[in-house]
Parts: sequence; C-alpha cells; structure tokens
Amino acid sequence: MKALLLTALAVATSGAALAEPKTRTYTYDGPNRTGSHVVTRDTETRTTTRDTDVFRKSDGTQLYARDATVTRVGGQVTRSVDVTRQQGFRPRARIGRR
Repeated sequence: MKALLLTALAVATSGAALAEPKTRTYTYDGPNRTGSHVVTRDTETRTTTRDTDVFRKSDGTQLYARDATVTRVGGQVTRSVDVTRQQGFRPRARIGRR
C-alpha cells in the first residue's frame, strides 16, 4: 500500500515539474568575441527556442544573431529561423559538421 501511495505521489509531482519550461544558457568568451546561446524547451506546448548572439569584444558590435523556434502540434512540425550576421562573419562549424 505504501509503495502504491509513493508511486502515485511521484507521478503527480513529476507532471508538475515537466510542465515548466527548461532553459539552458551557454556562454562563449574568446580572445576577440563573446557570445551566448540560450535553449528553452517547453514540453507542455512542445516548443523549443534557440537564441544565439555573438559580439565583437573591441567595440561591442553584434556580429551574429540567430533565433530559431520549433513547434510540434498534431504530428506536424513548424520551424522558424531568423539569422542576421555582419558581412564576412562565418560562425564556427559544429564538431562533426566540417
């Protein structure tokens, strides 16, 4: 009986924890550039948002901005991506994609 009660309590509390959006922030601080990458996942609405910004250290100019949203509803996937970058700037390739 105790095991059943504990299992029901664990299921009830885990559902509340899953409903909250989860955010991860990654930062980059190199010799010439600084940047951040923020990933937010909302399991309730089935939406993932990724925002990336890169700035030049010397004058604070924004070199690169990428905002992407992916939404899944009823088996359909909708993607939206906006990219802005300074002329001549190329973001680093991810490992394994070179």
